[in-house]
Amino acid sequence: VMLTFHCVLENYHVAYVVVLSVAILIIIVLIAICNRSSFHQDYMW
Repeated sequence: VMLTFHCVLENYHVAYVVVLSVAILIIIVLIAICNRSSFHQDYMW
């Protein structure tokens, strides 16, 4: 949502777009890793 609102503006900064895109990618990778069946939820505590 933040990335969309930032890109809709006419004067967006490339650095902000890169940082938000990397943050989204990291979150997606963490979700994929933590949802594997071999990753037990006990490791989270």
